[in-house]
Amino acid sequence: MKKNYTKQLVMLILTLSMSALSFAQIIADGTYKILNDVHSEVMSINTVAGDLIVGRAIMAVPNSTDDLQLWSFMHQGGDVYKIQNVGDGSTLGVKDGWCGQFGDVQVGFDASNPYVLIKVSAADAMDTYVFEIAFDASCNFGSTNDPIKCFDIDGGNSGAKIQTFDINTGNPNQQFKIVLPGSLSTDDLNFQSEINSHYHKSSRVFTLSANTNISISNIQIFDLNGRLINTDNVIDNNQANLDFKENANGLYFVKIDLNNNQQVVKRVLVY
Repeated sequence: MKKNYTKQLVMLILTLSMSALSFAQIIADGTYKILNDVHSEVMSINTVAGDLIVGRAIMAVPNSTDDLQLWSFMHQGGDVYKIQNVGDGSTLGVKDGWCGQFGDVQVGFDASNPYVLIKVSAADAMDTYVFEIAFDASCNFGSTNDPIKCFDIDGGNSGAKIQTFDINTGNPNQQFKIVLPGSLSTDDLNFQSEINSHYHKSSRVFTLSANTNISISNIQIFDLNGRLINTDNVIDNNQANLDFKENANGLYFVKIDLNNNQQVVKRVLVY
């Protein structure tokens, strides 16, 4: 049965509209899930004592009822953020300000701690990002911390811990998608990864392309207030170029209907 995302989409838009939106930000302030496509898992935190430290960041199977898989992004200037876990209420950071390899990424930090500053940068794969450790002047993007370190899935394994390692923007274990919670459930994961997307700042065009085993049947665009602003989108050879030249800067939501009766929601920050 085809899913109806309209009500869910409006609720997501209302939530995000309460956040301060800076058009220079690579990610708009808001609450998201952090997805990695290697095993279609999202970032969560460990709550069970054992081999892993309680409170350590790990990858987990998506669970729509688990607030430990929700992360609130708070812009600090430039592309630097503080990231708070919704379920735990504490801030994500790196234990003891570790600037070398294999630093532990975990929650439990106070927001004023210097080791919770994280830089979000574009990775090589479309619609993915790397999380660089920022900290203060003693370990800041290539000074003491050279080469730069970033979040990395340990061994690329399912359910693995998150650690810091030398940055490689082409490494799938360091490439994360920042997705709206309502657009990501266990049933929808495969379809999220089937649609590639990329925003071209110079042309203000958002490109979409579907993998060969599915096709795009319809596209709708909504603004931050939930208004449907565009339904006249040409789909050519399973690709679409959405032109935002006539639209104001801001956050938009693109609802994509697929030929298998599934829907995918992508967000695009136009600036």
